[in-house]
Amino acid sequence: MSTGSASYPPDDSWVAAVHATEDDQAPLGTALVIDERRLLTSQHVVGGGATRDPPWVAFPKAANTAYQRRQVGSIVVPDLRRPITCHE
Repeated sequence: MSTGSASYPPDDSWVAAVHATEDDQAPLGTALVIDERRLLTSQHVVGGGATRDPPWVAFPKAANTAYQRRQVGSIVVPDLRRPITCHE
């Protein structure tokens, strides 16, 4: 049930912006920070990883850091022809 006021997470440093170059202004899209080395984004944001240079990511909402970009080292696209299985 909604009380009419929005609810937000207390910290939004898990947000990353995906850029085509080191210094372009408009992002291609966003990504979620999974850990220190991994991000999750949509395939259309990174172009499947084969059609353009590796993208750059920025962390505009991270505390105590400048709006600094890092170039992506690798892109992993799952093979959707295989069924996805969950392990407990």
